[in-house]
Amino acid sequence: MNPGKKQLHVLLVEDNPGDARLIQELLRESNSTEFEITHAMRLSEAIKEISKRAANIILLDLKLPDGAGLSSVIQIQKAAPEVPLVVLTGLNDEEIAVRAVHQGAQDFLVKGHVDHNLLVRSINYALERHQLLARLNHRYKKEFELSQLKTRLVSMLSHEFNNSLNVIQGAMILLQETESKTTPEKKEYLYEMIKRNIQSLSNMSTNLLNMGRIESGKFAINPKKTEFGNILKESMDHLEIFSKNKGLDISLNFPETPVSVKADPEALALVVTNLLSNAIKYTPDHGKITIGIIPDSINSNQVEIYFQDTGIGIAAEDREKIFTGYYRTKNSKLTTMGFGVGLPLAKDILEAHGSILRVESAPGKGSRFFFTLPVWNDKDLENPFPSTTSRSSFEN
Repeated sequence: MNPGKKQLHVLLVEDNPGDARLIQELLRESNSTEFEITHAMRLSEAIKEISKRAANIILLDLKLPDGAGLSSVIQIQKAAPEVPLVVLTGLNDEEIAVRAVHQGAQDFLVKGHVDHNLLVRSINYALERHQLLARLNHRYKKEFELSQLKTRLVSMLSHEFNNSLNVIQGAMILLQETESKTTPEKKEYLYEMIKRNIQSLSNMSTNLLNMGRIESGKFAINPKKTEFGNILKESMDHLEIFSKNKGLDISLNFPETPVSVKADPEALALVVTNLLSNAIKYTPDHGKITIGIIPDSINSNQVEIYFQDTGIGIAAEDREKIFTGYYRTKNSKLTTMGFGVGLPLAKDILEAHGSILRVESAPGKGSRFFFTLPVWNDKDLENPFPSTTSRSSFEN
């Protein structure tokens, strides 16, 4: 093997020994590429070879003892869909060869009219065309998936926003029509209902807007000394109407001394609000939520922050998917409305802080979401985080 040459494995499927020997000799004349050739004389033999070892390119005779014409092309492509194919044909079979190209072969060569340069050039062009088609197919698939996602998102937006707006409108009409007869308790209930739905719409809009900023790489991270307790208090006040409505017990497991971390306060507030909001949404009435700060077991310069609830829990097969974006489990869809962007948003923000959002959960046994952040010290002024973050999965 010559390390200075490009290495290519060729599967030659040719039943005529003379034609096979000529092709091999022409390939060995190459100065730029070293061809490793596997020769199969039958279609069935070639398919067995493919199952043993992948080739870089396949040269296929269109007249074999156990396969001829387009049927052999179809069988080879079924066995090796990711491998470019060049068909070999006689003078009388050019029409079939052209049809084979339409079927997916990258090129065809007429036996007896092939020299070294034409053969190598055909192989190189076939490889390049196949790679180009693969990239185009990948891009098309991504565009199609994105289009489908946008369609589903618009549908979800319409459904969820309409639900909330209908509740608000219904409560307002009821208040207007029966205000003089409505008891103070009933009025308070209706106003609380309006307030909850407005807050819910605001939360969803904020998450969608920030998810869009992250996906476009325009979400800025500006770390500074941040007291976690203050961030949490603001989020708890923000979501109190929801936790109070469900009668949830929210307890704190904090050190006596306030803990300051190195983080962007606005970005961290989004993380905290989403994790607390999820805990409230998926915990049944009169359940319990615990938010804590404990020393990190691995790094003494960090603390672990966790959100633990007695909610519906998450199945093992869903634990990775909930972080991918716009994904909701079956149980979550039955429990409450949403778009599945809160956890991906929290995950991306924490990754921009050099942290990882993790989860421990089981169906019916609640969930524990946790992450680590560095404890603030004055030296952190000299070591800022990167200024922006983006979701690489949406860029590829």
